[in-house]
Amino acid sequence: MFKIFISIFVMGCFASFTWASDPPVAVEPAASQWEKSTPISFSLDYTIVSDYIFRGANFSEYAGEGREKLNHQLGVGLEFDTSQVGANLGTFGVSFWGEWYADQESALTPGSQGSLQEVDYTIYWSYEIAELSTTIETGWIGYTFPQAGHDAYYTNELYVSLSFDDSTLFGTEEAVLNPYVAYYLDVDDVDGAWLELGISHDFGLADLGMDNTPVLKDITITPSLVMGIDNGQMGKSMRAANLQYGLDIGYDLSSALNIPQEYGSISLTAFVYFSDAIHDAFLNDELWGGLTLSYAW
Repeated sequence: MFKIFISIFVMGCFASFTWASDPPVAVEPAASQWEKSTPISFSLDYTIVSDYIFRGANFSEYAGEGREKLNHQLGVGLEFDTSQVGANLGTFGVSFWGEWYADQESALTPGSQGSLQEVDYTIYWSYEIAELSTTIETGWIGYTFPQAGHDAYYTNELYVSLSFDDSTLFGTEEAVLNPYVAYYLDVDDVDGAWLELGISHDFGLADLGMDNTPVLKDITITPSLVMGIDNGQMGKSMRAANLQYGLDIGYDLSSALNIPQEYGSISLTAFVYFSDAIHDAFLNDELWGGLTLSYAW
């Protein structure tokens, strides 16, 4: 009954934990003067990935699978930034995420009537506390599993996360470790919670002296590390569940193709992740990777 948030970021997060960071937008001088006047933002991303891993658990692999069969994931997001309308109430957002897997019947649900594995809905609010260099986000996630029956068809969580801008701490212009902590509490099927602690850093090759090098100037490399702590979802007591190591390589297509900023940002991200199972009574070590094509406006 689990899913990655990349967001993140996954799903963000991750997703999510997304699971991939957006590369910086570099545009022509005339385009860089454009300022967005609408409070509404839109995002769309499509991912193909070798396995669907959520909180260290593999939901798309089974005995005898043989060659990896790709998973397909689609995310859509919409945000409303109140600061654009003269208010100071933070940002409100909604997002939808779906997972499609051709071997659904073999992997999870014998007798299933389709390949749609999961559809999730998120409603959230975020607010930046500038004095503390902290952004708080809280929301609700509804998880639906079309191939499951009875009470297993649906569950939902409440969550809260804190992310910190550590540039002040390190005396730098950009954040160094981007630390965050997030807590997810299931309020339906699963009597338990999940705690995440994560760090990451963006290395824009343009900032490393390659700003005039074709192709390389539009690439951002982002290593990340996330610790997952289970509190009753897999076992009866709180304990460390896994360490997730990640590497994202993002290519800013908007900059490479000289697309004006007012038309939005397009990026392509290759990623590879490894989940090291600490609480191996419930989890296995997992290695997976894929590609994400993203559009944001």
